[in-house]
Amino acid sequence: MNNTFQNRINKLQKKIENNQSILLSSSSDIAYYTNFNFLLPEEREAFFYITKNSASLIYTSFSPIGNYPFLSYLKGSYPNQLANHIEKIIDKEKIKEILIDPETLFVAELNAIQDKVSGEAKDGVPEHKFKDIKINNYDASLIQNFRNIKEPMEIDQIKKACVITALVIEEIKNELFEGITEHETKIKIDRLLEKHGAEDLAFPTIIAFGSNSALPHHQPSDKKLENNMAVLIDMGTKAAGYCSDMTRTFWFGKNPSEKFQEVETIVRDAYQAAFDRLNNRFTINEAANGGSANEKPASNEEKNETMKAEKTTVAITATTNVVPITKAKDLDNAARTYISNKGYAEKFTHTTGHGLGLTIHEQPSISWSNVTEIYPNMTITIEPGIYLEGEFGYRFENTVLVTEDGAIELTLKD
Repeated sequence: MNNTFQNRINKLQKKIENNQSILLSSSSDIAYYTNFNFLLPEEREAFFYITKNSASLIYTSFSPIGNYPFLSYLKGSYPNQLANHIEKIIDKEKIKEILIDPETLFVAELNAIQDKVSGEAKDGVPEHKFKDIKINNYDASLIQNFRNIKEPMEIDQIKKACVITALVIEEIKNELFEGITEHETKIKIDRLLEKHGAEDLAFPTIIAFGSNSALPHHQPSDKKLENNMAVLIDMGTKAAGYCSDMTRTFWFGKNPSEKFQEVETIVRDAYQAAFDRLNNRFTINEAANGGSANEKPASNEEKNETMKAEKTTVAITATTNVVPITKAKDLDNAARTYISNKGYAEKFTHTTGHGLGLTIHEQPSISWSNVTEIYPNMTITIEPGIYLEGEFGYRFENTVLVTEDGAIELTLKD
């Protein structure tokens, strides 16, 4: 275990220039490099500060820590304490640049660092002894590139989480009865997860009965289950911090409507079209479109995502001889075009999937404009869906491991 985190740190240090440093403030990034587990990820419990020659965990006094010899442990993570720790390392290692994560570093923390390394003099007396210290945003793809490609240990934990999730979804079907509410079903699922050794939820469980299933992220309510009604369950758990994700939609009762059966077939086939793309096979909709899938015009936000993805692709290609399997947009296009050809284009309202690992939503986004290449040992979800307002929604999702020999469905049970 020690070697795992030390190797990750060593790889990152090879990307850091002399006199440069990186301050990581995302809870999942910190966990990835230090094995520090946050009690509440949304609260500030630690930072990871790394230079070419050192790696430091800056932590709160009330949080448990490890004892890795390759890490320095610096107690105190309030903004002024953080700044003081960084100041000492800057002085010792002659650091000239600090790269920060603008999405997770708080304004108060940034201000404290800026005041320490670039504050103005008062009464002609400098408040600090540093000059020309630059504070810039870091390139998020640098960390994403490492985290996207899962190590054997990470894959093992994701598999464990997936096995538990598949078992629970299979078992909960036998626990349903007329009159049970969505909320009561969620409680039953929580108990089943505990029974099978789940560590924690990967995200709040989605239970949706009937027309509620037409909202992709519906939250469990007091709606009661009735005979001959659609049921959608989207859930995931964690093993050693690593997530699973799985959705099943089924009909409660013996007489599913013709519309439900039609949509079920379309979504399942769309899923298979995307999955087949990972296995380098010609998908259903590609064959129908002369070998290429129709693409939806990209928004400005999606174009920015594409630019980031291109950086990711170049960086991974430069550091590995592994050949990519396909591109993220090709997976989305495979599922989306199939659904579109069946007349439900406007009813597929989200992307086809996402990466997952220490967090439930990681890169790459499986969207119609994302040119990120999919490599072996990435773990992603494939989850096409059709949502008919006022009637029902149908989503089918598995967590998938990409390998050189083809894709493996880790949550497949039925």
